[in-house]
Amino acid sequence: MHQLGKSEKSICLKDYSILKKVQSLSRHDDADKEKIFMLKQKSFDLTTRRNSSNLTQDFVNESILIHRITNIQNPNKYIGMNLLQQKIWERIQKFQQKYIDDQSNLIIIVLKPDQEYEFMFNISKLSCFSKIKYLTNSLTNHFYELTKIYPYLSMLIGKIKTQKLDNDMRLFELLNIIMNGKRQLVLQSHMYNQV
Repeated sequence: MHQLGKSEKSICLKDYSILKKVQSLSRHDDADKEKIFMLKQKSFDLTTRRNSSNLTQDFVNESILIHRITNIQNPNKYIGMNLLQQKIWERIQKFQQKYIDDQSNLIIIVLKPDQEYEFMFNISKLSCFSKIKYLTNSLTNHFYELTKIYPYLSMLIGKIKTQKLDNDMRLFELLNIIMNGKRQLVLQSHMYNQV
């Protein structure tokens, strides 16, 4: 059993250990029931670990990162796709991985009322199935590391005409926009606090 410091999460862990003892007493020798028990136990273990981790949303399968997008044969295994997403996926699969990696370096411009910041950000190490709001969080953290300022960012993309991005858009959809020549993300900072 894992040891945790005294917190609300340690109470949850104690409840889990009681549940584990009760379940282990009720096991039968039947092979099918054993498999079901093991699957439930693994599922419960993963849920408990992910809920107790600060990095719950950072859990990423290495094989679904953008820098391996051309190796993913069946994206429906990870998410359900609508017709437009399927067409975008098929288009991306026609490109060489090296070209996709080259396109993954973005120029980020953060506009503030009195200043403008510009930096490079590589999205190739992010999951291609993550949503734009995950990218926004990553950019906010990266921007804080650079400037020690936490901005509230809304995302715009484009060269001349801007297109507001939907927070539920997947990163492979953003990759498609980027590969159409719009490699510059403009982030509008509405509110910010200086630390």
